[in-house]
Amino acid sequence: MNQDQLNIHLYDGQLHDQVKNISELITRVKNIPINTRHELLQNFINFLSYFVHDKNKLTNLFIIIQDHKQDNNKNNYDPSNNLDAIDLVLISYDLLRLETNLPDMLIIFLEQLQDMSTGLCPPGRCTRLLQFILTFI
Repeated sequence: MNQDQLNIHLYDGQLHDQVKNISELITRVKNIPINTRHELLQNFINFLSYFVHDKNKLTNLFIIIQDHKQDNNKNNYDPSNNLDAIDLVLISYDLLRLETNLPDMLIIFLEQLQDMSTGLCPPGRCTRLLQFILTFI
């Protein structure tokens, strides 16, 4: 694998067409009140904990959620693609909890979380979550 295949920044500012495909989903989650968002995020963690017994696989998700709860959105917002990782996490939760083919989806979701370990910058967080979402919508 060459270095360009690992460089998520090749997609900085290049995902506007893909974002349009999920604009209704983004609008819906953006309108969720903050307290409800926190509750949904906790529900997502509980949901994943039922299926994922190695919590280390969820570390990058915990970091995204913690940054959100600490109101540290600069770590979750990708201005080049106008995406917020927490919005994408909430959309991912909807996709996972409503899916009948959960094992396959969960493998791909966890793989994207693991790939974030090469860099947890906002574009990396958002691009990887967006890849997961676009695979299943």
